[in-house]
Amino acid sequence: MRSTNQETNTLGAKIRAARRTAGLSQGTLAELMGIRQSSISQWERGHTRPSLEHLVPLATALGTSLDELLDMASQE
Repeated sequence: MRSTNQETNTLGAKIRAARRTAGLSQGTLAELMGIRQSSISQWERGHTRPSLEHLVPLATALGTSLDELLDMASQE
């Protein structure tokens, strides 16, 4: 079983990769979501995790699904 810190780092890496694939800067993604750029940065570095209220807008802005972002398929 993975630790919370490893899960956070994995989520941060997935957010960063999806953002880059979508061709978005942290600032642009933050604007699309109506949040601060520093929040995106902290998520990507694994310092914090997106709140539940931010997960759907995050996946939408990144053009991905929650399943892919949270890696739900591999946890079944």
